[in-house]
Amino acid sequence: FPSHDILSCVSRFMDSLPLKDIHLPAELGYWPLAWGWWCLLVVLALCLAGIWWFFRRYQHQRRFRLVADLLQAIIQDPKRNDAEKLTALSQWLRRVAISTAPREQVASLTGLAWLEYLNRDLPERPFTQGTGRVLLAVYSPSALETIDWPALERICQHWLQRRAQQRGRHA
Repeated sequence: FPSHDILSCVSRFMDSLPLKDIHLPAELGYWPLAWGWWCLLVVLALCLAGIWWFFRRYQHQRRFRLVADLLQAIIQDPKRNDAEKLTALSQWLRRVAISTAPREQVASLTGLAWLEYLNRDLPERPFTQGTGRVLLAVYSPSALETIDWPALERICQHWLQRRAQQRGRHA
């Protein structure tokens, strides 16, 4: 048999059958999502939240590292005498305190009230009962006593670390 005869025979047979047209089902919509898409959305949301958290934490730590570097630069500056270093250190403490606490709480404090505020987070009270007491001499005309700069730097670093921990919990 030639091939065109077979095709014509099949075609005539198909035409004679009482078949109805094929109805395709409706196209699938985007909603509701399959469970795999929900899982992907949850994972994506968690990743974005994690990135945001790490970015905020990095910024927070970076700010306090820069502030700690400034403390070290003030204390180790060979061009400044003791009075200038002490004044710069006092200004540094005040700026950090104002940036980490409400301005109304900190800006007006002077003398022993200021040192008590600095001691607030430190159980050993180094600003009123230790090396930090020398900060009272910043604006007084009296002669400065000998300053233990390494001890004063440790006290200030410890105070800054406590401020960073508290700020990290509240931020």
